[in-house]
Amino acid sequence: MIHVRGLIRPRPLPPVDTSSARARRDSTQLRWIAECDPANQPAPMGLPFAGELLTYPTLHAMRDQIGVLCGLGYHVPASVLEGIDIELTDYRLSTISEEIVG
Repeated sequence: MIHVRGLIRPRPLPPVDTSSARARRDSTQLRWIAECDPANQPAPMGLPFAGELLTYPTLHAMRDQIGVLCGLGYHVPASVLEGIDIELTDYRLSTISEEIVG
């Protein structure tokens, strides 16, 4: 299942600095200010599939769709693709071992 982002802020929110209690407080305050800024309110992405929930019968089909989404301009973290590849490899290995044992 893929939940495609539907809204985006004109400017990204600043990260929260967790190096100390003071840094966390100050960076949280800056983040809150950025969230409340009328000029930085979320707006529709304007891309196909924005805001949709996409379901696929297989990991292969889902991975193919992620490639399509990347081609349309969506950002997909590399860790997502790596996780799918690991699951596909694990599935292949378990299928092979079942064939050998069975």
